[in-house]
Amino acid sequence: MTDQEILDTWKEIFKLYPQPDKKFIWDMAIAYYNPYNQSGGVVMAEQISYIASYFSDIVPSGYPMSAFMSPEPNGIPYSEQSQDQHDLNDSKNFSGFVDEFTGWVKQQN
Repeated sequence: MTDQEILDTWKEIFKLYPQPDKKFIWDMAIAYYNPYNQSGGVVMAEQISYIASYFSDIVPSGYPMSAFMSPEPNGIPYSEQSQDQHDLNDSKNFSGFVDEFTGWVKQQN
């Protein structure tokens, strides 16, 4: 699907299901293993995104859902946020994930 087709599909879904409290929950995980010392594990993170108060006209190529998703309910879309706002959101969502994985990598040296 093109970015525009994805946006059109989501707009149609939102028309069919007009609940105001929609959110997306993104669960991510990395499984890691070091064959030299046979250590490994799994690190997980969860990001919750909400529906923005409007669909933005700014649609980053390859990331169309950022035109209608926000880190807070009825907030501004990700696509209209500054780099500082993106960094703050990423830090909040992934700091534990990054800390745990980084700690394991440091132990491997």
